[in-house]
Amino acid sequence: MRKPISIIVFLIIGISLKAQIGVGEWRDHLPFSFSELITQSTTKVYVASESAIFSYDKRDKNIEKISKVNLLSDVGVSALSYSDENKVLVIGYSNGNVDLIYDRETFNLSDIKREMISGSKSINHILFIDEYAYLSCGFGIVVLNIEKKEVKDTYFIGDLGSIIQVNQTAIDGDYLYAATNEGIYIADFTNPNLVDYSNWTKITEIPNYTSPVNSIYVKNGNYLINQVNESFNDEIYSYSGGVWSSFSNEYNSIKKIRSSESSVFVVTDENIL
Repeated sequence: MRKPISIIVFLIIGISLKAQIGVGEWRDHLPFSFSELITQSTTKVYVASESAIFSYDKRDKNIEKISKVNLLSDVGVSALSYSDENKVLVIGYSNGNVDLIYDRETFNLSDIKREMISGSKSINHILFIDEYAYLSCGFGIVVLNIEKKEVKDTYFIGDLGSIIQVNQTAIDGDYLYAATNEGIYIADFTNPNLVDYSNWTKITEIPNYTSPVNSIYVKNGNYLINQVNESFNDEIYSYSGGVWSSFSNEYNSIKKIRSSESSVFVVTDENIL
């Protein structure tokens, strides 16, 4: 089943553009190029563009634009996710900046942005585990303590602790997975010393195991991953019962593999499958 992303986006854009600006109110003139970045709480749906976020209230169907004019501290949104447990919307930016939005209050964490790190600092994905947010970054993994509003740890998981672009993380049982530009890494989540790169192992059983993986879904030891292929269509692999299988993919670029309680969705440039 395919469901165009544009239906959601155009609905939000269409309603928001009709909003009237009152006398004396500020109005922003920012570019709104929408991406696949969508998250939701029990009451709201959030859709991100590069410069702003639109929230849709499920109860009264009200749409609000969130930007630097009101709540955001930066532009270049690259990741967002809402934690119902912590009642916070976490927003990551392409320059490493991070916003924590609690209702109508923003707390900015600029530690990554200010850090002297070579290469990309982009926040690519956000995974919540209890009171922690695991940020997949252009150089590794940063763990935020949401309650304390501070950085807890940074994991450099490449060979000999080198920088490696992490595109997404996932947890299944006692194992933490990282989809990176050099394949998939796995670590025992119960190990208190994940800062030590030697506690991370690359999974080598995957076909073309050194190829970039931009998205991963894991449940009960079963995998669904997307390998990025710049020359041909991306390759989707599944792992079940000890066997890796390849899925036929008619789409050149797959953005994300997303999941709900009962379904798994593959987000492409044009559709949700």
